[in-house]
Amino acid sequence: MQRTAWARAILRLVIGVSTLLVIAALLLGLAGRSGAPRPAAAAAVARDGLSPGVPARPALDPPPAAPAVVIPIPAAADPSAAAPPPPPAPSPAQDLAFDDYFIHVPPGVADPAPVLVALHGMGGDGRGMCDGVRAWADREGWVLVGPTFPYGDWTDPANVANEGPRFLPRLAAILDEAPAKIGHAVQPRVVLYGFSRGAQLAARFALLYPERVRGVVVMSGGTYTLPLRETTVGDATQPLPYPFGVADVAQRFGRDANLDALRSVPFWIGVGAEDNDPTAVPTQWGPYIGATRVERARRFAAVLRSLQVPAQETEFPGLGHDISMTEHDQALGWVQGLP
Repeated sequence: MQRTAWARAILRLVIGVSTLLVIAALLLGLAGRSGAPRPAAAAAVARDGLSPGVPARPALDPPPAAPAVVIPIPAAADPSAAAPPPPPAPSPAQDLAFDDYFIHVPPGVADPAPVLVALHGMGGDGRGMCDGVRAWADREGWVLVGPTFPYGDWTDPANVANEGPRFLPRLAAILDEAPAKIGHAVQPRVVLYGFSRGAQLAARFALLYPERVRGVVVMSGGTYTLPLRETTVGDATQPLPYPFGVADVAQRFGRDANLDALRSVPFWIGVGAEDNDPTAVPTQWGPYIGATRVERARRFAAVLRSLQVPAQETEFPGLGHDISMTEHDQALGWVQGLP
């Protein structure tokens, strides 16, 4: 009985081992089939790309290609068009001196430039008169023109009458040539800014060339030419020749006073309230415009307004025959407000 049990155990062991060997062989065969092609099949390849004796397989349609993705590439930027050109550098300031006049051009002036004509008094000169308003001109962008005129005896009406045909047309010629001298276009109508003897010249230029004048600043004028062809003194009406009036302007200058055009020229008239000494002015103008600079400023403004010419007259307390900072500032403020 004991031998039989051992025999049965040995038999079961043999069967188990055999079974394991069979399973292992099967697994090895499967692994061989899933590997690389057999060498014989791989070596037997004809020229047409097929193995001998192996029927050709139908070609399969290639898988559809994925749609191309196009990424736009910007064109190379044109360096000249990449950015607007830089603005031109502001023009520099200019100080130009000629035979009988001076010009100051502010930095960065815009065309057409406004022009202020600075007219000096007795003993002065164009450059010195311009220096008094240079800071304002640079700030506001105005070209300054300062003639230097050799004034004679301003108390003699005959001398004043003879100087007119010399100085007034010469000022017109200076303004004509100024644009070429400075290399800038200028506005066709100028502002006149005169003190004392220069104030008289400014007012007379406006009477003769009103179409060229945008406005007139008259400070401390001692004599005036009234825009009248005649006046009444006492009970008598009499002609008013130049330099008192404009009765004979056409004969003296070759052009008449255009009183209609004068109505488009505003005047700013300033005078020191203490500039009231009758011995400081020539008496020949007395019957027409009064005995002192204060009276004469009032009379001149009144005559202008009677002709519908815009006129503002201002008297400055405590001021004699001079230009105060207050007067300077008010006059230039008025200039800036001109249309």
